[in-house]
Amino acid sequence: MDRHVIHYSDANNRSDARSRFLVTMFCVPGQEMLVLVDDDDLAARADLRVSGPSPAR
Repeated sequence: MDRHVIHYSDANNRSDARSRFLVTMFCVPGQEMLVLVDDDDLAARADLRVSGPSPAR
């Protein structure tokens, strides 16, 4: 079975300082590290999406 993980989250909750983001990625040896998906693929997986609480503003 082919498994894909799409996870992304970011925020800049401070207006007085710059934010830096660190990305950690894992892949299977011999496969592409990053494969971009198109809008149709994202829409097909919409029911698998997990939504977290929205950050306070």
